[in-house]
Amino acid sequence: MFEKTKIARAIFLFLFLASIWELDTSFLYAEQYLSTTTIDALFRLFRFGPIMVTPALYYIAFSMADEVEEHLKPRWLRLLLNKVAVCLVFSWGLIVYFVGWTKQGIASLYLVQIGSYPPFLFPESGPWNWIFYSNIMLSFISLVITYTISLKITDPNKRNFLLVFSVSIAVGYIIGTMNLFQSSRLFPSAFAGLIFALMTFTAFTRMHTKIVKYMAYHDALTGLPNQRLFKSKLVDALEDAKRNGTNVAVLYMDLDRFKLINDTLGHNVGDMLLQHVAQRIKGNLNKQATASRQGGDEFTILLPDLSHEEIEMALQDLFTIFNKPFTLQDYQLYITPSIGISLYPNSGPDPDILIKNADTAMYRAKEKGKNTYQFFDETMEVEIRQKLNMENALRKALENEQFVLQYQPKVDVLTGRITGTEALIRWQHPALGFVPPSEFIPLAEETGLIIPIGKWVLSTACAQCKAWQVDEKLEMSVAVNLSMLQLRQENFIEMVEQVLMETGLDPQYLEIEITESSAMNNIELCIQRLIALKKLGVGISIDDFGTGYSSLAYLKQLPIDTLKIDRSFINDITNSEDDAAIVQAIIAMARILKLKVIAEGVETQEQLTLLEQYKCNAVQGYYLSRPLAAWDVVKRHRERMVTL
Repeated sequence: MFEKTKIARAIFLFLFLASIWELDTSFLYAEQYLSTTTIDALFRLFRFGPIMVTPALYYIAFSMADEVEEHLKPRWLRLLLNKVAVCLVFSWGLIVYFVGWTKQGIASLYLVQIGSYPPFLFPESGPWNWIFYSNIMLSFISLVITYTISLKITDPNKRNFLLVFSVSIAVGYIIGTMNLFQSSRLFPSAFAGLIFALMTFTAFTRMHTKIVKYMAYHDALTGLPNQRLFKSKLVDALEDAKRNGTNVAVLYMDLDRFKLINDTLGHNVGDMLLQHVAQRIKGNLNKQATASRQGGDEFTILLPDLSHEEIEMALQDLFTIFNKPFTLQDYQLYITPSIGISLYPNSGPDPDILIKNADTAMYRAKEKGKNTYQFFDETMEVEIRQKLNMENALRKALENEQFVLQYQPKVDVLTGRITGTEALIRWQHPALGFVPPSEFIPLAEETGLIIPIGKWVLSTACAQCKAWQVDEKLEMSVAVNLSMLQLRQENFIEMVEQVLMETGLDPQYLEIEITESSAMNNIELCIQRLIALKKLGVGISIDDFGTGYSSLAYLKQLPIDTLKIDRSFINDITNSEDDAAIVQAIIAMARILKLKVIAEGVETQEQLTLLEQYKCNAVQGYYLSRPLAAWDVVKRHRERMVTL
């Protein structure tokens, strides 16, 4: 609870000084073993413990003030408990201690005999003896302040511990003050030490038990219930629902784009954001609801015994708490949630299935555009199972050599010659047949499988291009599509170098294609990586140009050679004046920037004729050639000319 905090250090300092509290008086009973001069010196030396306990207690009060929420702190608390006041009290303690070394503080020690008890020495007060009583009064004032502050602490575990701690110190002090009186000097020390030790031990034992139990069932960062406690409460709620025939809703919440905040502002800011989100969620729920942190930026919420309309209202309230920004240090951050909901009994009979189905629905909410919610239905389970099967099959596809490459020719508009090809991956599944790239490429990117698949595509395409050059004497390039996930890999440039070295392909015959939207998504990294590729001698092409809202300022910084006009502009080029104007503008801009232009998706002679009039450099599309197997590319190239 207090691990590595200011209050923990303050309590440790106090306990250390308290542990030597009665060492000074213990020497007063050593008259038979030590000389009076020695006893006098040791007594004055070890007065440091009981005297400095007072400023240590004041320091505890100062540290406890940090545990009180700002709006609960009265003005007197801010005035009395500050660093300057703490320094003054510690300085006062040192003054009291040094006065104890003078005759004005303690004149001398004299022998006392009470009844049949062994004799002991007792200090004779000097003229400045009042200073010791003042220190005791300051101790009791500190105790009152400590007790008052403990009542204002909202955390029940910390409050209860500090209350017991304050009371135990007060009892010890009251009994300890009896040492000031000669007639009661024999036994108070033992009683004070015993009672203080027992009460402190009891307080720490009870507090430790509570802390262990609390930590076992609560999240350390946010203080919310953890998975174990949430599931326990869900079990209880389901039993009540079965008995009463009511509903139970399980909400699974994920914070949209939280990783971006972590990556850009650091994990400390990310942790603070999670704490603030947890506070808002907790403050928004009724007493019957339970919110927990599952881990990372994921939260679960239990809503028992609510109608469907009430659940909808609770969801709207949850989204409302994210409308205001989160103020963290110097940042004002906006973040949105995606929420999936599963309902008992329709969405599952037990806690594990309900949580899993709510998680499934949450991912559907993200697919719908984030910042929304989605109720679970059975079709999601079927889709998830199909997706899982597809992922498992995709993992085996590379090992079992189920991928093949086809090559779509790029044709020079003026000469009709094939100047290069674009390598396109195809998945030949043994049971499903050819699986379209649109079905497995997004999944490969989501699972990270695009990294090994992308390396295989690059290596295979480069090896094939080199084979065409060596075996068929064909001088043409090959283009390979690149995922942004590949570009982010630290060793990406080294991997490209290694592939070129292993295949023996001259870098000038390799062209890397990256979509405009991917390039704009992380422009600084993209520029850095593409410059490194350019230094290798590799060609760079921007694919799907015109769809990514790129800035011309950034476009000028990218070391590109070619723009590929997206097929969406080519489709209606013969019917839409707007599309025709856009294509002409792109070609004119590229000419000014000294870039080549390739139009993709050419399907008709009319489209080809217009592109020739616009002076487009090259074209690509089914009208000219479908993607071909490697040997068909050779056959097509041997024809030397494509009829335009």
